[in-house]
Amino acid sequence: MTEIRFLDSIGQIADDFDAFIIDLWGVLHDGSHPYPGAVECLAALKNQGKKIILLSNAPRRAVKAKEVLDDIGFSPENYDHVLTSGEITFHALENDPKLGGRFYYVGPEKDEDILDGSRFIRTMEPVDADFAIVTGFDHLGDPDYGDHMAMKMPEIEAMLRAELPLYCANPDLHVVKQNGKRMLCAGVLAQYYQHQGGEVHYFGKPYKSAYEQSFGLLGVADPTRYCAIGDSLHTDIAGANENGIFSVFVAGGIFASEFGIKHGQVPSKEQLVEVCDRESATPSAVIPAFIF
Repeated sequence: MTEIRFLDSIGQIADDFDAFIIDLWGVLHDGSHPYPGAVECLAALKNQGKKIILLSNAPRRAVKAKEVLDDIGFSPENYDHVLTSGEITFHALENDPKLGGRFYYVGPEKDEDILDGSRFIRTMEPVDADFAIVTGFDHLGDPDYGDHMAMKMPEIEAMLRAELPLYCANPDLHVVKQNGKRMLCAGVLAQYYQHQGGEVHYFGKPYKSAYEQSFGLLGVADPTRYCAIGDSLHTDIAGANENGIFSVFVAGGIFASEFGIKHGQVPSKEQLVEVCDRESATPSAVIPAFIF
């Protein structure tokens, strides 16, 4: 395994890169509040003239992700672009001429507008659809609301019987709130559907199209001039590995409980190596938080 650098701040490596690909949930915020120092760190990078894209596996259009960023204190002056897996999904489906025009939706009410403005029509029963799209779970996968997979089983079984291809607008398995609560994401349902023999298509990180679009938007062709920052080995770090990008792992995100740490802390080298080996993804560096 390549030696992993332990960093105290992003400022230590900022001069080494021209462009940054930065995750949202788990790095900048927890869905509701910025992490301490994150607003300032983003501003510091932009003040140094860095090109910045916020690349998120949020299962919604980019404009909605921008609205959240505005609401919680991230100025649009401090980044160049926002690209979400929901945005990638919308355009991929809209531009697929072989795809039928009727879809069945699985996910919370707040994201059911993901295909608004497209050529597709929503159906209320899987049997009437040409494909299904999943954005997540009701109640945002909050464990306080019960067994989400069990609640979704009737829909999943109906989709399997209808042999619907499933398009997953968020490959993430979990996200974590600042209070440590783990929330289920759409990737959990998509993985189960696939294991049951269903056809699944994923959009977002770690898939190549997300990085190709990021490179195109920022205009920096050389992958070695990029630094990717995220808290998911499964998506952020694996995607960076596969695309030849230097990666920084924020260990206090979704893996914090496994490491026995809090946001703002890092695990031991032994803990980190063990988990990276298991996940088959190795960051170039690890950092306690997105701070400058």
